[in-house]
Amino acid sequence: MAKNAGALEVSLEFPELAELRQQFRDLPTNIAAKHLGAALRKAMTPGLSALKKNTPKGPTGNLRKSAKIKIKLYKKDGNAVGLVGYEIGGGSKGYHQGFLEFGTKERETKKGRFASSWKRNGGGFRVVNARRGRNAGKLVTQPKSPKAFFKTAKAGERVQLGKMPVGGRTKQPPVKTTFNQTRPQMVSILQSELATRLEKALAEMKGRVARGLIT
Repeated sequence: MAKNAGALEVSLEFPELAELRQQFRDLPTNIAAKHLGAALRKAMTPGLSALKKNTPKGPTGNLRKSAKIKIKLYKKDGNAVGLVGYEIGGGSKGYHQGFLEFGTKERETKKGRFASSWKRNGGGFRVVNARRGRNAGKLVTQPKSPKAFFKTAKAGERVQLGKMPVGGRTKQPPVKTTFNQTRPQMVSILQSELATRLEKALAEMKGRVARGLIT
């Protein structure tokens, strides 16, 4: 299980699956990679479900939406790698994953007296003078925080942005928590799937031999 973008990587080695894994090495590499990938995807499904559940929804829900399973096949050497984590790039918006997993120190702007969510929201908010309620007479955003924010500081000072605790309001790092919760289940499913996929891979190989596609 890994969190995409290099913020966190956890490598898994399952000694109890070594014998099954060894049998895949006797297969044609493209067939082995295909069926290993399928087994990994099935085994990681509980991890994905738990990661989404363990991820605070937040004002936009973007981080939860970016939780994905990614399978990479290596057909030349008969291997496959599976990742469960937050995707960035390609339209996904899980770029703030590290803040939630590891928390942050007290933050402030590097320069300037102003800070806002303008770029994050694509300019989608307004600053107005509140007429009623506890913010009467103050400048507030529409939509309100935390969906949008606009902060200022005195001349010569930086805007204080506060800090984020590990896990945000849940106080639990989502990736690490998910890994600890689902590891036994994923190992069990992977063991079963490897055995099933090995049979299918052998049947596929025999079929190709019979058709003269493998000699």
